[in-house]
Amino acid sequence: MPYLIGSIICSTVFAQIYKFATARGYDVDWVSAISFVSGALLLLLAWTRSREAIAWPTVGLGIAFGLTSGMAQLSFFRALPYGRLSVSWAIIQLAMLMPVLAGVVGWGERPTPWQGAAIVGAVSGVVLMGDVELRQVRRPLAWAGWLGLAYVLSGLAQISLKAQSSCEPDRSGVAFLLVAYSVSALLSLPLVRGRRPSRRDMAMGIVRCAAILCTHVLLLKATVVLPGYLVFPVYSLGNVVSNVFLAILVWGERPQARVFVGMFLALAAIVVLSL
Repeated sequence: MPYLIGSIICSTVFAQIYKFATARGYDVDWVSAISFVSGALLLLLAWTRSREAIAWPTVGLGIAFGLTSGMAQLSFFRALPYGRLSVSWAIIQLAMLMPVLAGVVGWGERPTPWQGAAIVGAVSGVVLMGDVELRQVRRPLAWAGWLGLAYVLSGLAQISLKAQSSCEPDRSGVAFLLVAYSVSALLSLPLVRGRRPSRRDMAMGIVRCAAILCTHVLLLKATVVLPGYLVFPVYSLGNVVSNVFLAILVWGERPQARVFVGMFLALAAIVVLSL
């Protein structure tokens, strides 16, 4: 459970960086590129010291995770200017359904009836929080398109993460993440061609790298010691609750009453899933 709680905290910081960078006019493509490149360099150093072998399944899953998670992050950055962080981030967390379903179909995991009911309630809560957003955003089609793409890619990334922990549970995951971050870096660099980063873009990219790298490491460890039907719902819903509260306290967002009902359902689901 400490790995799971730590991943939620780091992911919350990561989400707030999204909002801060877009609200303050950072070059978000450079922020992403620096974050991926910094992460790849740190992981290369860690892999060199650990001397962990890179197996072919690790390479394949690392490429899959790098492509899907990298494109998901870039897509989410483009959706955020059109909608609120609290609702946008909440909807992205619905991607938890994809690895949970994959765990049931591919790994034979069977949640208890109470846990199944909690997942349904949690999903209902998140849907309730995002129900009115399309009627309020400036460009609903742009928001829905970018966010929908980020949703699908995020779910596929979580499946790749789960597959890696299942295929090689005794490995640290450094080689897997090294391949993934290298792929994401190569994916993001063409987007910044012809532009130079400012110092603040570079600083924000390094902070973002620390947040997301810690998130991935801790989440990978959590999937080794806990079943997927517990890890992904609690991780996703913990993110929803923490970011909605911060959106209210820090960014002055004022969700409607239905959002607070959704938050209650999410909190209740986290309690049940953690038992």
